Amino acid sequence: NESKRQIALEDSLIQYQMILKNGVAIDSDTRQSAITAVLRYIRLFVEELCQDEQNDALKNVEKFGKVCLDTNETYHLLLILWETLFFSHKYSHYVLAKDFLKRNPKVATQIDFLEMLNKASKLNQEKYFLELFKISIEFDLNIDLKSNLLAALLTYYCENGMKAPAKEYVQI
Repeated sequence: NESKRQIALEDSLIQYQMILKNGVAIDSDTRQSAITAVLRYIRLFVEELCQDEQNDALKNVEKFGKVCLDTNETYHLLLILWETLFFSHKYSHYVLAKDFLKRNPKVATQIDFLEMLNKASKLNQEKYFLELFKISIEFDLNIDLKSNLLAALLTYYCENGMKAPAKEYVQI
């Protein structure tokens, strides 16, 4: 069953590349619809393979993502992979997500932090708010983004009665 998912993922990755490469021949709405659909399948396969610890398949997604970045300047695959690793409940994936950004620092500039904050809010766990803020510092992202991420972290601490960690960031 896992090998079928890996084959389906590879087929989807190839379809994605073909749409990017040959998509200029179709109208933009159809092209965007096809891209959205195939990315939805890729995300599902990546999430399932991540849960099953299929790291070779995940490395393949990174390889395809780098090709798409080099040839079409699109970060979609790399962002899907990072987000899946980042929000996984497994510590090993957290480490992989950090290593991934070190190997692919430009991806950090493409993360939709508002969307990631929304997801972090739903999961309501400190590690997500804290790590998103740390990413903004480590990759020296813009000051407004850093401020918003710090505000979200402090809000999390205050809403959860965690005054001690909040005081580390603010002198009261």
